[in-house]
Amino acid sequence: MVEKRAGLDFVRGTAQHIPVASNSVEAAYSTWAYFFPPWNDPSPGLEELQCVVKPGGRILIADNAGDDAFCALSERNLVPDPTWWNDRGFDTTVVETSFRFDTMEEAERLFELY
Repeated sequence: MVEKRAGLDFVRGTAQHIPVASNSVEAAYSTWAYFFPPWNDPSPGLEELQCVVKPGGRILIADNAGDDAFCALSERNLVPDPTWWNDRGFDTTVVETSFRFDTMEEAERLFELY
């Protein structure tokens, strides 16, 4: 199960406004904030990430890769374009994941992080 550890701070914000100083973090992790460019322009959020991460720092973006039960709920064709990310200097890797919880309490603990 996911647990918060000492020495690792989670800060909530929006993609366009991350409430930390410029060049103040070694790494940034974002999930479900940049859904499916190019029709949803994530440029302001990416600029904000690049602003708060120190030069040479890491940016990790975990987003939905489309073609799954979650994306099937949308009326739009939610198929991302990895070349859009590659053209902006990002490496892309698709990682197959799923969620399974034995209890509702386990699910609630995970989603408290979001």
